[in-house]
Amino acid sequence: MKSELSLEQKLASLDPANCPKQMSRHYKTFDTRKAAQTILDLRIGGEPAFELVDVFIKRQKKGKDSEGRGSHMVKLRMKSEFTINGERLHPEIIIKNSYDGSCPLRAYLGVYRIFCSNGLVVTLKNFGEIKIRHMGTEESAAFEILGKAK
Repeated sequence: MKSELSLEQKLASLDPANCPKQMSRHYKTFDTRKAAQTILDLRIGGEPAFELVDVFIKRQKKGKDSEGRGSHMVKLRMKSEFTINGERLHPEIIIKNSYDGSCPLRAYLGVYRIFCSNGLVVTLKNFGEIKIRHMGTEESAAFEILGKAK
């Protein structure tokens, strides 16, 4: 029987070195693990503002050479909450990325609810989105943008 990976192990498995696809010399890889850590390092009153909630990995194809291919999402939840229509909710940041050129680095800030077991997410309240192309932006600049998007 195969054991389930912890969230930290799933996040650690998102290593850009695992993507075998050769990209253009202009393509800049943004390490999702570092992007998530940028958000996890944000503090409110000296305390961590966010916690790791889930990691979704969508493979483009099945098999041993699928490692590192396809998009993935990391869901981070703000520890503080607020109320909408009497329901206590937590703002979340969803980071979507790929290492094979299948999607840009995106960060969505809002209130979300998982709608289906396959990872379909429904937006209850959208507070904005950041989209950073893998062309022409250095990784450090991309993470600086993420860290300032409060």
